[in-house]
Amino acid sequence: MKKTEEKINDLFEESKRIIYDKKIKDIHFPELNVITLLRKINDEVNLHSQMIATLLDPLNKLHKEFADSFFNILKLSPIKGDYKVLKESSNIDIFIETSETKVIIENKIDARDQNGQLEKYFESISKNKDNKNVVIVYLTKDGSDPSKASLGSLDLNQVQLISYENEILQWIADCISIAVKNPSYRETLIQYRNTILELLGRSDLMLEDRISKKIKESNEYMEAAHLIVDGFERAKIDIQLNFWVNLEKQINKTYTVSNLSLSKTSASSGAKKYDELLVKNFYKNQSNNKYFGILFPIDTSFELNDHKLCIYVEIERDVYWGIAILNKMENKIVNRLDNPDFENLFDKYQKKVNEIFSDDLGNDLLDKNEIQLYYQKKFDKKEKWVENRKWIEIFNYKDDTFLNFDTFTSKNIKNLANNEYMDKFVAKFSELVLKTAKILEKSL
Repeated sequence: MKKTEEKINDLFEESKRIIYDKKIKDIHFPELNVITLLRKINDEVNLHSQMIATLLDPLNKLHKEFADSFFNILKLSPIKGDYKVLKESSNIDIFIETSETKVIIENKIDARDQNGQLEKYFESISKNKDNKNVVIVYLTKDGSDPSKASLGSLDLNQVQLISYENEILQWIADCISIAVKNPSYRETLIQYRNTILELLGRSDLMLEDRISKKIKESNEYMEAAHLIVDGFERAKIDIQLNFWVNLEKQINKTYTVSNLSLSKTSASSGAKKYDELLVKNFYKNQSNNKYFGILFPIDTSFELNDHKLCIYVEIERDVYWGIAILNKMENKIVNRLDNPDFENLFDKYQKKVNEIFSDDLGNDLLDKNEIQLYYQKKFDKKEKWVENRKWIEIFNYKDDTFLNFDTFTSKNIKNLANNEYMDKFVAKFSELVLKTAKILEKSL
């Protein structure tokens, strides 16, 4: 055990040296990534789908080689002859059609699944009886499963799961090799690879290689590295759980956090109160391990008997908060489709909330560039994902990676390991949530 502890200390020291070397390199040889200057690293549509679709598009011989590599990595039938690539066609992120195959690529980075989404795409593309094979590719950061709601009647084995972590990084590496003699393509691809690494919370590949070589020096280093990985996973759970516990304490100073068994809420509303098991399961790569948090009723002149407006702080990948309707008798958050009267009620209160945050009182909060309203248009039950049916309105930070517990890479998240920082951060976060509640109480 003592030898293992020594190896753990050795790895920590080596990691410190690597991090220090990176800082020195960044000072003396700074890199300019034009991609991250122009787009957020988690921009699914305008960055990642656009980049992938463009690289696959048969614009020239180079792009056709990129496409061949992509099909090879995904073990799809080789491209024969002409093919076409469409972006955002019939709401499909990327659509590829060859002489033998139709490929539907659904790109999910931070957006949630929509109800029946993959099923609808499959049915739409399969309508044309041309005997072409239809392949659904579900692309996420880590290869996560799509939700059951998104699959609809489809089986999971009808969907090919790929990830930025594996297949896309491998493909981009192949593209860099293919374009090695074309500087503009090569450097753009290298910058895109670095963007993906940043999205995944990974460092420079050369630095990863250095620590990897150190780990492979002996069995003892391998064992030590395994313990460090396990310890990091445990630390992520502890830090997130500590965040919820501290947030609940702050909110309880002004309101009463509900102790209702929200885990019994209908699946359509997807609302649960946090606990240690939910936080542990959050870090398993399954889409149904999200959507939990803290709920507290607010005092408004709500017009429906046995129901109250409430504030619900929830986590999917990042943390946000919003206004929902609590059924006090059934101890659950209602779904706007549960009752014919709810649809108009939700729309009425969404309009009121948007009006409140358009006047001086609400704008005081928004003008500080601290939060934003999520809904900017009328709820469309055909387009919105299932979990959204419980919300009248959602609030979030302008910077949507500000509290991203999923990748655990943002500066704020890492600093939460410091108890003093945690206290200050939770105090600030709860202040925004409570300020939202007070504005609504004063105005509704």
